[in-house]
Amino acid sequence: MAPLNERLFEGSGNIPADALRALEARDLAADAARIIGTFGGFQQVGGYVGVELTPDNSRVVCANFAMVGYLSAEPAILPASKLWANANKDVLIHFTFPLGQEFMFNSGNMASNYICSDRVKAAASKDGQPILPTDWPVYGLGNFCLRIIATVDRSSNSRRTNPAFKYTVLFFPHTEEELAEISDEHQGCGWPGIKILEGKAEMVPRAPDGSWGCPVFPIIKPGTSFAQLAAAPSGAEFRYQISKVIGSARKPVSCTSHNSLQAKWRKILDDVEQYEEIMPAVTWPTVPRPAPEQGSYNTYLHKGGKEGGRGGGK
Repeated sequence: MAPLNERLFEGSGNIPADALRALEARDLAADAARIIGTFGGFQQVGGYVGVELTPDNSRVVCANFAMVGYLSAEPAILPASKLWANANKDVLIHFTFPLGQEFMFNSGNMASNYICSDRVKAAASKDGQPILPTDWPVYGLGNFCLRIIATVDRSSNSRRTNPAFKYTVLFFPHTEEELAEISDEHQGCGWPGIKILEGKAEMVPRAPDGSWGCPVFPIIKPGTSFAQLAAAPSGAEFRYQISKVIGSARKPVSCTSHNSLQAKWRKILDDVEQYEEIMPAVTWPTVPRPAPEQGSYNTYLHKGGKEGGRGGGK
């Protein structure tokens, strides 16, 4: 386990006023791609931290990771027998992955909520012939759900620009309700699943080197538009919120088949107290929560792009 390259975190100021205005979102999910594009965009998929502010823009109400873009340009084709215990060995499953933004990360960490099967494009075939969804049970296929686990990628320490993250899509041969009945631990980042996709992408929006002490900016939904109320939390508070979210990343526990998944689950259920989530190889540096006088809000003057007010430095 090693912290991310400290050279990526030079500086300790506030978010520059012009950048702050460019980062404003009315709706985080709807505006993310447009905002990211103004800072250099992303190729296929990107990940960002979105924050929401109080009505007076003085504090962060919540901060969450989110993804945007195509997880995979190609579908995944897998033997159904790897995914369900009683699936016909000659049946193949074709997954067309949802867009990254369809996975919600609203628990403040790097593990998404579960997406149920009716929100995923999946098709089955046998000997090249499609199997109607109504006939899935005949071939041992059933309901399922997916989730994403994201971590800082190892390659980030060799990059001078902005860090990358790795995402793993895990398959579960149950509904989320069934998983909850199996164990309360199913919400944890380290709850085992069957890996059906793995990819890498950049963390965005990119921040210029040394501009404010973090390689990325957050996307910000103010409580009151910055055009009406030119105030925002300090840079120290934003850096803390980003660190809290990305620093929560834990390594995914991925299995290759239904049999290995069941073995992992049995081990956890036999001794739940020994269940432990694993730190990834590369971690986001821990940023302490700023003292109240450092975390209080700053006013950003529209003319000249200057910033002032209390806390966080310039």
